[in-house]
Amino acid sequence: MTEMENQGLERQELAKAMGIFDYFTLGFGAMVGVGWVVTVGSWIANAGGPLGAVIAFVAGGLFLLPITYAYGEMTASMPVAGGEIAYTYRAFGSTASFYTGWILCFGYAFLCPWEAVAIGRLVGSLVPAMKVMPIYEVMGFTVYLPLLILDLVVAGAIIWMNIIGVDKVAKFQSGMTNFLLACSAIFIITGFVKGSSANMVPAIGHSLKGFSTMGGIIAVFAITPFFFAGFDTIPQGAEESNEGLNYNNLGKVLSLAVIAGVVFYALAITSVSMVMPWKELVNLEFPAADAMMTVAPVVGRIVLVGALCGLLTTFNAFFVASTRVLFGMGRARLIPEWFGEIDEKFKTPTNANIFVGGLTVIAPFIGTAILLPIVDVGSLCFMLAWLLVSASAVKMRKSKPDMPRPYKMPGGIATGYMAVVSAIIFTMVLIIPGSPGALVWPLEWIVFGAWLILGVIFFSMAKEGRESISEEEREYLIFGDWSL
Repeated sequence: MTEMENQGLERQELAKAMGIFDYFTLGFGAMVGVGWVVTVGSWIANAGGPLGAVIAFVAGGLFLLPITYAYGEMTASMPVAGGEIAYTYRAFGSTASFYTGWILCFGYAFLCPWEAVAIGRLVGSLVPAMKVMPIYEVMGFTVYLPLLILDLVVAGAIIWMNIIGVDKVAKFQSGMTNFLLACSAIFIITGFVKGSSANMVPAIGHSLKGFSTMGGIIAVFAITPFFFAGFDTIPQGAEESNEGLNYNNLGKVLSLAVIAGVVFYALAITSVSMVMPWKELVNLEFPAADAMMTVAPVVGRIVLVGALCGLLTTFNAFFVASTRVLFGMGRARLIPEWFGEIDEKFKTPTNANIFVGGLTVIAPFIGTAILLPIVDVGSLCFMLAWLLVSASAVKMRKSKPDMPRPYKMPGGIATGYMAVVSAIIFTMVLIIPGSPGALVWPLEWIVFGAWLILGVIFFSMAKEGRESISEEEREYLIFGDWSL
């Protein structure tokens, strides 16, 4: 029993059930959702050809690598729930920790309703017969009863699985990710075998959106962080690792997941653009699937099935991440302590599951209209969190050079500075007016501001509980044995 426990301070502990491959599938499965099936045509059209789109994604991955190295060092050094709140707390204190956790929570928590609604949209294309019995419209989008029921059933299953144990979550994530990879391999190989390189011409410099060669590549580069977001779900579950896990390998998994994502996107773009003249892709609802159906209808269906698997892996991963951030913040009493409670039987974050689950089941009643503002606002939240974590890695290198680091950033503190610069560049792309990736005024800025106001309210509600413990006690609640 620790000194803190002798003083009557109890730290809630989550179950230990995840191995290295589970962490890889968590991060990779979160990255590769359904976006590539829907938007690959616009990537190629904006970039001026498939080569331009591939260059944009490779560049995005390269810019992101220093950030993943910084994350890897922090994750391996402090493997606790809510990752980012721990890193920024140790580097900059409680206030920075709160804001990091809260803005990150938007990106995670609101992608869960996004995925819940997107499942119905995708199934509606797979099985058009389900787009019947319209019940009402929201912002011009029709809500169909069968798809509403499907969304609620799938959301309920994900929520229930997260309640009854992280071991179930890990097995589901691994199984769905493996199936996604199998479907993707079939469609990529089919594209190379049945397609023609002639369909890829012109490969670069002919943007359908009027961009110059470099402008088109930058336009796609600007949105790549959203499609790579997901590697940062790995730190959220770090506390739930199996006994004896090699933390050096855990640190490496974050960058490996992004590298795998770069390879996947590059192959997907190339394969799809070989199947039909790429300028025709932009007019298709699901370019990756619809294009493939022109040469191999069965494979086209397999693409949609793979996309459905990707939706489920992304949904599951972001549900895990959002609940762990809320749990970590509640345990540290940065927000009401209610969020830091766990289920005594399953050792899962009970009330955090209820909160995120509530947001998720409301979304299908709003329908496709809810998808509109979430992508850009979520991207900004991810960028700001990545910036703060990168800055924390640099600060910790300076203030605690002797801190145990099972995994060290290649290149040391210089890589940390590169991570900060990369995160700043990504962030500026999202906030500078006129930028290809800039948030839409005023809707998306209102959404972002409203979330910050809600966070301030929660922070204020937790004031009494926060002030009832010392910083030493809060450090124990956040880090456990890692603080001793």
